[in-house]
Amino acid sequence: MKTKYPKKYPYIYNLFFISLANASFCSLFGGDIFGAIFVFLGTLCGLILRYFLTKIKIDLRVQYVICAFISSYIVYLGIVFSYIQKADIALGSSILYLIPGVFFINSIIDILKDHIIMGISRIISVVILVCCIAAGIYLTLSISDFRFLF
Repeated sequence: MKTKYPKKYPYIYNLFFISLANASFCSLFGGDIFGAIFVFLGTLCGLILRYFLTKIKIDLRVQYVICAFISSYIVYLGIVFSYIQKADIALGSSILYLIPGVFFINSIIDILKDHIIMGISRIISVVILVCCIAAGIYLTLSISDFRFLF
């Protein structure tokens, strides 16, 4: 009996659709069209950069800091040149693709199934990755003067 494997799509499709989903989140949260465009570009660049950083075996935490910085900085450029009106929504949406949701769900499931040590270790990993994302976006915000957020 033959097993049927799901069709594997080229990586370029994944890049496009993940970037489109992130741009859609920006629009869904109330962002403007230019915000969605810059979020799309920032996500696309961040995903391409993450792919290459993975190929040269850079640590995952460093990847998260660099990709969060690049993605949020591309959106910041749209804010500086006055294309984006809703800066907070666009900046928040630009890093959503990095959120380690599956790791978080797995850690909760481990804790609920009485694998406490494994669940806590996974939660700690999630917290570290979220801190790396925060460090990347902090680098972008530290370059700016914060006036666009108010």
